Amino acid sequence: MEFIDVLSVEGEKTGRIETREMIHAKGLWHRTVHIWILSKNNDILLQKRAQEKQTHPGLWDMACAGHISSGETRLGAAMKEIHEELGITLSPDELNFLFTDKSEVFHCHGTYIDREFHDIFLVRKSIPLNAFSLQKNEVAALMYLPFGDFLLKVKQKDPSLVPHFEEYSRITDYITSA
Repeated sequence: MEFIDVLSVEGEKTGRIETREMIHAKGLWHRTVHIWILSKNNDILLQKRAQEKQTHPGLWDMACAGHISSGETRLGAAMKEIHEELGITLSPDELNFLFTDKSEVFHCHGTYIDREFHDIFLVRKSIPLNAFSLQKNEVAALMYLPFGDFLLKVKQKDPSLVPHFEEYSRITDYITSA
């Protein structure tokens, strides 16, 4: 069972800890990590979410993401998610923390509530697709998408993407300006 720190609407720890299930059932604020992987050619690694996922099954999303468990650091959580979902190990200095996004989304007719602070990381590294070992109940497939094609999908609000369009805009702005 996964336990997660409950946050205030401002993102501060409240001292309460709840199970992941209760966090979403009650719509409590909590923290997650989102990890983006960008190749040296500026291709973005996207994962296709497994069909078994409760939210956004079968849609394309950033390389990997996950909840920050109680007592865990955001960097530790990011490294854990990369290893669990993608089957690779990166060194801490390969993960660059960029920013935090705040998101509130209601799923499953309001019975699954995502009130999250997403801590966003970027990895700039070319990793061949055959180096990944996917966690099948999380990730159905991976693909590298050229940055320009990703920009077009974001601009068109492509329905094959998980609808994190505000985050997509911020990450593409960061990559374009870097």
